Amino acid sequence: MKTILNLLKTSTLALAIATTAFAQDVRDYKWRADINNHGWKIGTAGGPMATMRAQRFATNPTRWVTININHVAQLDNLDQGDALGADRADFYAMIWVDGQVYKSKNFSHDEGNPNWKLRVPVNDATSTIRIRLYDDDSGLEDRDDHVDINPAKGEKDLILTFDAATGQISGDATGTAGTFMTVKGGGDDDNGKISFSIQ
Repeated sequence: MKTILNLLKTSTLALAIATTAFAQDVRDYKWRADINNHGWKIGTAGGPMATMRAQRFATNPTRWVTININHVAQLDNLDQGDALGADRADFYAMIWVDGQVYKSKNFSHDEGNPNWKLRVPVNDATSTIRIRLYDDDSGLEDRDDHVDINPAKGEKDLILTFDAATGQISGDATGTAGTFMTVKGGGDDDNGKISFSIQ
């Protein structure tokens, strides 16, 4: 019974940490270049827990997971009322893999192929992956636009489970390892579209 209670406490703590990381604003992270990925940055939220988590995923990984975002597009005009009149989206992605967050470089097109490729170390056969898409407003507005890429109302990010043993991808999109999936937002503002693969 005591063992079960300890497991429940551990699971609850892990869920709380993951939820906090996902909810955190992009400006709250400390970003540095990720040595494994040209053009990507790796983020920590500060404090010993975040540092330990980042070190755990960087030390002696048992396998690697690769996420390739090959196409993004705005379905709503993300820069309406732009004071400079540029009227162009400046996309970037944030991806969490098992709680560790990564940030892509910007891609300044309303639609196109950024070919963001992220290769990250993991320690388990099954990984939880969250994909978030932003439109960078370069400080002209209070916050960057959080692009809706989830078909479900009330959700904007994609939360996925990747099983490396079977190659199955489940969650807000379903597919198999190495196969490109295309999803688009629905039911919320700032709708966009994204195509990606995981392997």
